[in-house]
Amino acid sequence: LQRIRNGSPVPQALRAFGEIFPPHPLMERARHVWAQAYTSGHAWNDPCMRLAKEGMTVHALQREREAALAVEKYTILGAGGLLVPLLLGLTTGVLGSFASGAGDSSLVLRETARLAGMGYVFLYAIIAGVFAGWMNGSLQKGGEYALWLIPLSQLLWRAGQHVAG
Repeated sequence: LQRIRNGSPVPQALRAFGEIFPPHPLMERARHVWAQAYTSGHAWNDPCMRLAKEGMTVHALQREREAALAVEKYTILGAGGLLVPLLLGLTTGVLGSFASGAGDSSLVLRETARLAGMGYVFLYAIIAGVFAGWMNGSLQKGGEYALWLIPLSQLLWRAGQHVAG
């Protein structure tokens, strides 16, 4: 506005206005529509109303996408840190109680199931944490998620084993 008051042509002032802000498709569209409205001599209210509706639509789509990603992220974290370890612990505990009277082979079976379950829960927690961080756009955050999920998932896995065994 100050440039226009200083005598700069409106299209040139609108170009300068667009250079002040970081590039954004909606801002570029607004600048272009305003320049077209000015050069054609039409009223500015219709283009401004269209731009406002487009902006609201874009904003609604962004919020919808963010909500969907949040649901996916927390589903992955919940499954990786809570549900999968608990169910696997319950399954391993039940398997151990079935095989308790079969002799040496049952001992090997229980130990194999315990080590496989522990390893699976460990890897699943890492993968879930890293994937959730990747969905946030930060692998560092994924490492933090994994560091929280590993002990939590191991604890729930052991609790599931204890409850079922």
